[in-house]
Amino acid sequence: MVGRMPTGFRVMGASAGSGKTFRLVEAYLSCCLASQDPFPFRRILALTFTNKAAQEMKNRVVQEIEVLADGPSDSDHLAGLMAETELDADEIGRRARNLRRDLNRHYGELSIMTLDKFVGGLVRGFANDLQLEHDFSVELDTHRLLEAAVD
Repeated sequence: MVGRMPTGFRVMGASAGSGKTFRLVEAYLSCCLASQDPFPFRRILALTFTNKAAQEMKNRVVQEIEVLADGPSDSDHLAGLMAETELDADEIGRRARNLRRDLNRHYGELSIMTLDKFVGGLVRGFANDLQLEHDFSVELDTHRLLEAAVD
């Protein structure tokens, strides 16, 4: 089977302790493993709200790729990945080994970050177009902003 790459945006919301990170990791891996792209993680952006959650998700993605590459049958995600990608366990293992190799060489391109970091990078990328100073900063002090607006 070729596998199918999920398309579009996925938004997941859930309360604390409900298995969000497990599902997010599985969805992320599903996108990577279903893709025919040699570097699928370059085309996937995962956003969370906190640095801790972003780092935890990165760690779990990397750990799960290791498990899948070394022996897919040991993975808690295998059944979900097989259903989502329509790939068999052997093909998932093969793709995970390739993904591990590519990710080891290009780890900096793994885009799992906070929403703040993403928006900050986006604004920095368009700083000239937005006519911002090159050393602009983002202010979250609402009292100070209110005073500046009143002035």
